[in-house]
Amino acid sequence: MTNAPRIEPERRWTNRDVIHQPDPRRLGRIGVVVAAVAAAFAPTLVYLWQQNECLRLSYRVSAQRERYEDLVEAERRLRLQGAEHESLDLVERWAVRERGLVRPQAEMLVIVRSEPLRKSDLVARGK
Repeated sequence: MTNAPRIEPERRWTNRDVIHQPDPRRLGRIGVVVAAVAAAFAPTLVYLWQQNECLRLSYRVSAQRERYEDLVEAERRLRLQGAEHESLDLVERWAVRERGLVRPQAEMLVIVRSEPLRKSDLVARGK
């Protein structure tokens, strides 16, 4: 072996990034594929949206129905309670039992008229 210097050939290429130029035909094909996929999935998305709205509305209707039933029950209870308060016998029993009131005697009663007094009424009483 000899110690002769090696001569390397001159390089014509370098390790640089390859520069890609956009291909309009390729972009057009990708656009067509994207449009086709969107057209294929659009009915599915519309169907899912309708199902979601239907389910949401059915929950709202159910909640309103429960609220209506609660209000009907509350009205029934209030009507019963009002009927209890209108019953004079029940009011009298409650007054005697809870408040310790007694029925007044006949001479303790004072009758108040809703119409104005006439002079003839005053004269008859001696006033």
